Amino acid sequence: MSHEHRQVVRATSAAAALLSLSAVAVDPVIGITEPTSNHVLYSSAFPFVQPISFTVHADKRIGQGGVQVSAELKDITVLDVQVDNVTIVNSGRRIGNPFTNVNACSASLLASASTCVASDAKSARVSVPWHVPAPGQYTILVSAKIRSSEGDDVEVVLAEMLNVEYPAPPTVADAYTRAHPEVLASKKQHGCVVSQIADQQAKYEAFGPNGGPYNGDLIEAYVISLARTCPMQ
Repeated sequence: MSHEHRQVVRATSAAAALLSLSAVAVDPVIGITEPTSNHVLYSSAFPFVQPISFTVHADKRIGQGGVQVSAELKDITVLDVQVDNVTIVNSGRRIGNPFTNVNACSASLLASASTCVASDAKSARVSVPWHVPAPGQYTILVSAKIRSSEGDDVEVVLAEMLNVEYPAPPTVADAYTRAHPEVLASKKQHGCVVSQIADQQAKYEAFGPNGGPYNGDLIEAYVISLARTCPMQ
């Protein structure tokens, strides 16, 4: 066998070994813990910030001849967090080498994460902020790569408007008079005051549009004023 032929054989064997390692590598394990498809996100205002929290685990890889090669966080080459196919970390770019050579959270990951804790050489917990723009349905994808082997987790979540009910003006007036009994000269005044507050709101929306929020200071001022004119007995 010629020297040149031996070099080709060696190169071919090395390439085959690398392909074998890549082909049977065990995927890194990703698990989204928040938010999940089991829960609807409610907010009284949009946009709002919702953490996307997940775990990362670098598992063992199977090498040539079935030999187990231990993988660690430092072996993860790419980490990505997407919402509706758009990367939301690292200024819209996937994070390369998210963990350092000592299996700690890298500066680029820490810059994108609200929390990042490596519990050991193989596992980490990460949370990144997601600015939810509007009510709707969103698909969250978190993925990681060890060489060419990729692991991911997907959650489809709903974001909906939370219906906030503000206490109606008569309720506010009632609570104020009970907290400040000295305002009224008699119990009979209480009914008169609350009734007139309700009438002002029903006819003129005097304390704010129906549904709220209402002007609490104005309601209290009306209570004090009406206490002077409502009959005491």
